[in-house]
Amino acid sequence: MPAGKGLWPGFWLLPADGTWPPEIDVMEQMGSNNFYNSNGVYSTTAGTVVHGTYFGQDLSQGFHTYGMAWTPQTITFYVDGQQTYQVATPPDLNKPMYLLVNLAVGGKLPGSPDATTDWSAANLKVDYIRAYSYDPNAAAAPTVTLSNAMDPLNLASRFAAPATGPNSTVTYTAQQMNIGGVAYDANNGLVVTNNGAWNAIKDATVRSSINGSVTVTNFVDAEIGLGNGDSRVTVTGAKRGTITVGNGNDIITVSGQTNGTTDNLMKIATGDGNNRIAFSGNDVAARIVTGNGNNQVTVAGRSTATIITGSGSDDLVDNSTGPVTMTGGDGKDIFEFLAGAHATVTDFQAGQDSIVLKGTSASQVQIVAGASSTLIDL
Repeated sequence: MPAGKGLWPGFWLLPADGTWPPEIDVMEQMGSNNFYNSNGVYSTTAGTVVHGTYFGQDLSQGFHTYGMAWTPQTITFYVDGQQTYQVATPPDLNKPMYLLVNLAVGGKLPGSPDATTDWSAANLKVDYIRAYSYDPNAAAAPTVTLSNAMDPLNLASRFAAPATGPNSTVTYTAQQMNIGGVAYDANNGLVVTNNGAWNAIKDATVRSSINGSVTVTNFVDAEIGLGNGDSRVTVTGAKRGTITVGNGNDIITVSGQTNGTTDNLMKIATGDGNNRIAFSGNDVAARIVTGNGNNQVTVAGRSTATIITGSGSDDLVDNSTGPVTMTGGDGKDIFEFLAGAHATVTDFQAGQDSIVLKGTSASQVQIVAGASSTLIDL
């Protein structure tokens, strides 16, 4: 917390439908009030019920945790894990709300800053914010980062207007940041679209600790990380990026786009499960690695690709005219090739794996067996 006259840090909630009241204040502090200064905090419900807690120590001298448990029956407030106050849940606090964290300056309650206010120490520092649900079936909304940073994994962020300059990043979380181009459905499925020109916003990063449904369109770089479960990921118009999902039966579809033949690699990695992965594009590259399970992986267009699958009966399909390398792992794998393909199978197991040739007749196939490899010429 900051300390000083006129400073007003807060951690609070407002209704998602834009009405007021009610509000819930998990924590507020006012440097201008002798009771609610940096030695104490106060909490409110419905914007009217106020409770102050005095700690006898300067809370601005270190990190502390401030929490609130919200049930249909009660609202309970905590500081450093210790209950400070509990109130019956008011009737109007039964609808979705979103979180805010801010440092206000001045106003009717804290008063104005004066000569004693130390601006060099006027910082509200946040280590983390965590939200939990009592509903075991609740799905957490993914976190979205839009960035023009040279490093797409640079998640330094602030709540501000969308970034347009180099090395600038803005983070938007859940439904709280209702901006154009980012939309959530009722199940927290996420759609992120760059409505401007390609390369107007370079990077879109999506993170969720659980599975999800994510669509990212018209960004140069797509960085997507999801947890275990059956996820569906669709990326269109990306030159590069990383897609990582946990265990589950996942569906991943990527349509690549590039303005050059360098820095154009899309990396896709899945956990165990029966996954379906489709990658296409011209002059773009993919590295696709799956866990154990029965996977179907298809590459198309003029793509360069490396495909590595685990144990399981996989179906690896090369409809691309670019060079493709396939490693099927254990299991009864099927390797499918379109006429014009240029592919290498690194671990073909005779008597177990099979090869399917499409778009060509037997008379157009020549097979040359060497000491350590076999060439199939379509």
